[in-house]
Amino acid sequence: MAGVLCPMLQLLWTCWILMCLNFMDCNGKLVEEEKRALLELRDSLNYPNGSTLINEWVEENYCAWAGIFCIRDLNNDAHVLDIILTSKRELGLGIWYPDANLLTRFTHLQSLYISGNSIGNWIMPKALCKLLNLKELDLSFNPLNGDALPHFQVCSLASLEQLHLSGIYPSFPLPLLRALCGLKDMRKLDLSNNNLTDDSMPHCLFDDLSYLESLDLSGNNLENSHHILSGKVG
Repeated sequence: MAGVLCPMLQLLWTCWILMCLNFMDCNGKLVEEEKRALLELRDSLNYPNGSTLINEWVEENYCAWAGIFCIRDLNNDAHVLDIILTSKRELGLGIWYPDANLLTRFTHLQSLYISGNSIGNWIMPKALCKLLNLKELDLSFNPLNGDALPHFQVCSLASLEQLHLSGIYPSFPLPLLRALCGLKDMRKLDLSNNNLTDDSMPHCLFDDLSYLESLDLSGNNLENSHHILSGKVG
């Protein structure tokens, strides 16, 4: 009996080692993938000839890079948790069209702050639907068009709790307002400094944003809508 068990135990032991090695290899590839994605994001930010973060993002440990915050898993491997790139795009580079599909490579991403970067729209905006852990998004002070957020009929961005859309220029696009109707679990919403009027506010906002805890409508031309929405804030 012992002679039969020994080969079986050896086989199980070999399989266990191979599984561990395979897991470590896959996990290492995931970590390296996030580093490459950050460098691609930086290159996109600098398109066509900028130099932002070229000299800052040079350390081997990308979690030490400016604006990047990480979390470590049980294997002590780092994953990007927050990306804060506020007002990094250089003046004169024109409108930026970042690829939203690039962000899906950050599987643990919870916060994305990219205000003041001349963002006009996303390439592949529907890819934002795949950011299942995204809780905070700041797109303020960008010349966004109406497709800057996927419409609620496409996906609901269910995990999103904070959205900052202050100072969108030259004017706040109405399709973007309607896209907010699908964000039913929103806790904090900033629509300040957009010259919004009562006529521009979609009725669905009055019904869908029932979990709001903080709402900033300052710097707008609202009367009735301001009172109705503010009254819904918990």
